[in-house]
Amino acid sequence: MAKQETNFNWRDFKGTPGEWRVGNNFSNIITDYKTERPTYTEESYESEKKYYGGYLVCESVSKKIDAKLIAAAPQMHQLLNEFICQGMKDKPNQESVFEITAKAQQLLIDIND
Repeated sequence: MAKQETNFNWRDFKGTPGEWRVGNNFSNIITDYKTERPTYTEESYESEKKYYGGYLVCESVSKKIDAKLIAAAPQMHQLLNEFICQGMKDKPNQESVFEITAKAQQLLIDIND
């Protein structure tokens, strides 16, 4: 299979920005960035932040491990992007590939911990 050039990188991600994490009640995913909610007032955002521990990305996740997996999605996206970028090179940097693999392994350990 021929290698294709790609200009895609993490900055092109169209989802909710920032680090995602499991919220206060373990059934929601939050971030420090206000998510777009056309009907929200500043008071609504502050209430959400106080209750959940941040701004909602998603809620009603029934298992804590599922919430941890969803919260890791931006990191997984970034690692996959880095891995693909290395794979697209004629001579991938083996040290970078090993580093990316180690980060991915640690992320999986953290999710399952």
